[in-house]
Amino acid sequence: MRKAIFLLLSTLASITADAQMQYAEHSLLAQGKWVKIRVDNSGVYQLSKTDLKKMGFSDPAKVKLYGYNLPVLPDNDIDGMDDDLTEIPLYRDTPSGALLFYSKGTTRWVKNGKKFEHLNNPYCSHVYYFLTEDTEGVPDSITVYDAKSDATKTQTTTLAHAIYDKDEYSLGNFGRRFYESKEYSVNSTYSYTLNLTKHTESDIIVDALFGAKSSGYSTVTFKVNGTQLATLNVQDIGNNAIARQATTSFKVANLATTILPVSLTMTSGAKGHLDYIRATYERTLDMTGENYIEFSPNSNGTAVFEISGASENTVVWDVTSTSSFCELQGTYSNGVYKVLSEDMLTTDSYVAFDRSATYPAPTKAGTVENQDLHNMTSVDYLVIVPTSGKLTAQAERLAKY
Repeated sequence: MRKAIFLLLSTLASITADAQMQYAEHSLLAQGKWVKIRVDNSGVYQLSKTDLKKMGFSDPAKVKLYGYNLPVLPDNDIDGMDDDLTEIPLYRDTPSGALLFYSKGTTRWVKNGKKFEHLNNPYCSHVYYFLTEDTEGVPDSITVYDAKSDATKTQTTTLAHAIYDKDEYSLGNFGRRFYESKEYSVNSTYSYTLNLTKHTESDIIVDALFGAKSSGYSTVTFKVNGTQLATLNVQDIGNNAIARQATTSFKVANLATTILPVSLTMTSGAKGHLDYIRATYERTLDMTGENYIEFSPNSNGTAVFEISGASENTVVWDVTSTSSFCELQGTYSNGVYKVLSEDMLTTDSYVAFDRSATYPAPTKAGTVENQDLHNMTSVDYLVIVPTSGKLTAQAERLAKY
């Protein structure tokens, strides 16, 4: 008997018997009007009344935002995830009437001790969300906590990160590691710059990953302002490998500017490609000239964040959770906003933003037809195909097998 197969134009998904028992009877997308939107980077985004009207929504007060707000979906640990789209509360208290939300973007950042590590989404360069208008229910609101403080001992700096990472090229047409397309050969030199916004001139930790396809060892030197600070050696491919990669980490001291210039020279080897250059540095909690800043605690426990360059329109969110954001209502005085936060971990994440500022608008990616995947009961397995249609014929051939 032919098995029932559904070709889903979506991202990765899987259904097991155990997971089906946890599912809701019907999908959120089964009814109502749904519009898919997307963003490219982390940050604050706005949905103006005009934009919402163009999408077909007449009442911003009833608009809801759904999604997972994860840079990278987990490969297997999905126990803590909702079995359907999760509602993300929108911020509605803006002078213009625009709705605001925070996106974590497509790069997952994790603080590991005194430096950041990152992982780009290997499958997609956008984060997608879904908008709908609920004429009966009440949209989720952002929980507000009283976080006022007059403490004199405060945190005025935070660790920050800067990155150069172009996912353009695969060394062997396999795996999930991508490099920039620019190719290195012997004696070739390329230069890069990283912007270190509000750098305090403290030491900078630089990490880099480089790959090569060479029958001999490949050696790459790293220079900052003309001074060599590191050498990276990539092993030869030998008889069994298609390509090799290696990492290096070094410190930069006494940099008096907010621009980090890094130059790489391949002194031996062939067919080399840079994956990334990543910098972890200390910056001030200063919003001067910026509509929003991201920050994290310098230590576990309780602390008071002191944000300079603030205004009466400054708002602070705790964005540690992917969807359950909360507002910490602090104390403003003379350009300084103080916010108390308790039971913190150094891996927690916060955002301070100006609610009166104008932010980028997400891109409309299309409308979504109503679908009720949760109500499917005769599915033996799923075949996931890209929206390009490149694998649809192969999937249909598998269905007939």
